[in-house]
Amino acid sequence: MAGWIVVVPPVKEGSACGEAKIIPRDLPAWNETLPADFRGIQLGIDDILLLPFSSGTGGKPRCVQLTHRNYSSATAILKAALFDKLVDESRRRTVAVLPFYHASGFWALLYCLLEGCHTIIMESFHPMEMLEIIHRYKVDTLNVVPAIISFLCRVGTGAFDLSFVRTVLCGSSPLGKELTATFLQKFPSVENFIQGYGMTEIVVLSHITPLGFLSEDHLGSCGKLLPGFEAQLRDPDSGLVINRPNCPGELFLRSPTVMSGYLAADRAVDDPDVLEDGWLRTGDMLYHDEDGFYYVVDRLKDLIKVNGVQVSPSEMEDVILSHRHVREAAVIGIDHPDSGQIPKAFIVVEQGVDDEQVRLEVMSLVKEKLSPIKQLRGGIEVVKGLPRTSSGKVKRSELRKTKAL
Repeated sequence: MAGWIVVVPPVKEGSACGEAKIIPRDLPAWNETLPADFRGIQLGIDDILLLPFSSGTGGKPRCVQLTHRNYSSATAILKAALFDKLVDESRRRTVAVLPFYHASGFWALLYCLLEGCHTIIMESFHPMEMLEIIHRYKVDTLNVVPAIISFLCRVGTGAFDLSFVRTVLCGSSPLGKELTATFLQKFPSVENFIQGYGMTEIVVLSHITPLGFLSEDHLGSCGKLLPGFEAQLRDPDSGLVINRPNCPGELFLRSPTVMSGYLAADRAVDDPDVLEDGWLRTGDMLYHDEDGFYYVVDRLKDLIKVNGVQVSPSEMEDVILSHRHVREAAVIGIDHPDSGQIPKAFIVVEQGVDDEQVRLEVMSLVKEKLSPIKQLRGGIEVVKGLPRTSSGKVKRSELRKTKAL
């Protein structure tokens, strides 16, 4: 019976990472070292494996109960749908940038052990050190979030050889068409740019895009529903299932990967039932096209209702981030006596540029690219930084509380 031990050498002085190496171990010999009266714990497939916390973008993070069945199912689904198709003669090299205390980061580490990937673990995440690691270890596979994609598009990478990067997986929050196109243009070595939709409550992903590149028609999509999942889009007001393409609805999912529930202390009494007849209410608005590709509109709670019309902050942020001097952007709705709500943007600009000039240019850009109802009537505020979760998601709930940083 074969087993594995993970060995992480001490980090050298001045370095920010260590290498995780996988070494086979003879388990019977290991068992001989145990006390004679040792009794193992009997675990069932539906026992709890991990208690990660949700991202907390809409408020307080909640403790999610994930079982052995959840993780086994998620692994089997993604192995068949994605990773088996990526196998080649060489062992993949990746850098671990997602927190291990998040469900997706923990799962990514487990899968690296299962596949025997060469994984470089950063002691803490620093963007420039990530580039150095990619260069030094010839990393070919990246598992990142949109904030890192945005950084890679902005920063000068001429000092680093990133040509070994072949596969990029991106999830956590919507990645717009503009940013996707910019990234693919800057990194021509990438052969597979895979976007997905997922959440802590389902371990990892329910949707991914096919291997290779998306056509222009499908840029910005989070992909197609994976085997092992059922999906429904429901009208948030009536609760009726929407079967028409290009019509947004709240996403409900059913799968053996769906959590057993939140820890009792974190069940919000003022929230609607998250689990109902095996269906998980995601709180996200999506739609699908005629080809079965899904697109994230936004969190239901984050949509801005302007004159009764729902406006997506993510769509507006995608346009704002296309400005060459904007590093970060977040859009929220603020109260308005006539329109109900109007959009307001918070932006972080590059150092050394004229804030006011950038603000005026962004206003013009939004006016050019978006419809009248999606204009920044609430204005633009230039700030030093945006509140984010540990996985890089913008905490719009914090912006709504303060209206400023």
